[in-house]
Amino acid sequence: MIRFFVAMLATLTLTAQGMAQAPQRRPHPANNENRNEQLAKALQLNEATAEQFTKIYAEYHEAMRKVRTQYRFEQPKQGDAMKGSERPALSDEQIEKNILNRFAMSRAILDIREQYYPRFREVLTPRQIEQLYRLEQRQGERIQQRHQERQKMGRPMGRPGERNEGMGRPPRNR
Repeated sequence: MIRFFVAMLATLTLTAQGMAQAPQRRPHPANNENRNEQLAKALQLNEATAEQFTKIYAEYHEAMRKVRTQYRFEQPKQGDAMKGSERPALSDEQIEKNILNRFAMSRAILDIREQYYPRFREVLTPRQIEQLYRLEQRQGERIQQRHQERQKMGRPMGRPGERNEGMGRPPRNR
């Protein structure tokens, strides 16, 4: 029985390590098309309306993506997992900068929503627009939840191409 549990633990450890080292990828343009099709289906649009909607939504989504990447937030530096040290806290200045950046980003997002609302209104009903915003919110919550789960597991959340060494693992030999 003990051997079974040891074997199971070893398998889980190896699986977790393999998953943690998987490279992150940028979204492929086909994923954007798939997302737009899923939204059109969720909003129950006919083909002509769906085509108009996807053109507008692609522009809207790109504008939102630019705003979200424009504002950078200070993050605590990574602690040394080998020594068991925690991440150092942010300074008051860094926290204040993050708060002000959130205000600015919220204003920019609101401006984009106000700018695109009349365009969405040409092809969607107010009820469908509200549903679109709810779907976007749920998607954001799912992404945030996945991010938090990865952090709890000690898995890195770096950008594609970055080496995320440390985290209690020795560097990979290439």
